[in-house]
Amino acid sequence: CEGPGEVASRDGTGRHCQVRVKRLGRTDPWPHNPGSEGLVQLWQEAGLELGVSVAARDRGGLSDGNMLWRKMPTLDGLGPCGGNSHCSESSPDGSKTQEWVNPRSMAPKAALNLLGLSKLLSA
Repeated sequence: CEGPGEVASRDGTGRHCQVRVKRLGRTDPWPHNPGSEGLVQLWQEAGLELGVSVAARDRGGLSDGNMLWRKMPTLDGLGPCGGNSHCSESSPDGSKTQEWVNPRSMAPKAALNLLGLSKLLSA
């Protein structure tokens, strides 16, 4: 895709930048696979012991797990609760909200991951 951009020169000439976009690759959504499903089961067991609900959810194609699942069983989304992941900016009009985290979710997630890892190591 090519064409004039919306950014114009400030020198009064009104010249616009030129934009060229070329897709270099594609990251497909992470598929279900036995190795990762086994990890989900371990984390669900850990969650039951802690009284925490653990549910597997399909995610889009931009997870770091998309790069790992072929090499080893992989889980994603084990960090603290929050929103707007990987968004480092906010806008004055509120259309972009900066990434945020709920501090109260950190200890429960850490406990869940410690117990999940313990189960994995003893499996």
